[in-house]
Amino acid sequence: YLLLQQLTEKSDVYSFGVVLFEVLCARSVLDRTLPEEQVSLAEWAVHCHKNGTLDQIIDPYLKGKIALESFKQFTGIAIKCMADQSIDRPYMDEVLWNLEFSLQLQRSAEESNKGIGGNHIEEEPYIPCKWKKDLDASPSFNGGGGSLS
Repeated sequence: YLLLQQLTEKSDVYSFGVVLFEVLCARSVLDRTLPEEQVSLAEWAVHCHKNGTLDQIIDPYLKGKIALESFKQFTGIAIKCMADQSIDRPYMDEVLWNLEFSLQLQRSAEESNKGIGGNHIEEEPYIPCKWKKDLDASPSFNGGGGSLS
């Protein structure tokens, strides 16, 4: 799209690849609060794929739950969707097939309990967040009773 300024089926495929990473990583496409190299999810995902560190940027909730083979299948097709050249991107029917296969791999791993500890993306230790409760933060909240001012 950037080169020709035309939306095509293949530019939609690129966008879908970005959406797949949004889902996998539970973050928005642009996050200006992150270090510069991580601001663009698309660029960061491609960088991590090249370095073999994609498993480190996925949603922490998925760690320990997603089967390694399913993860590889899912991220493989998402990366192909985001190929620089549109000719190198798959058609949506290929994307659909790969996502369905990724789901099959996940279900198979869950049914057989195969891979727990070895074939799943490793879960990191859970560290609870401490949230500050500030009832004065919202001027419309009256602290109880259910009515808003």
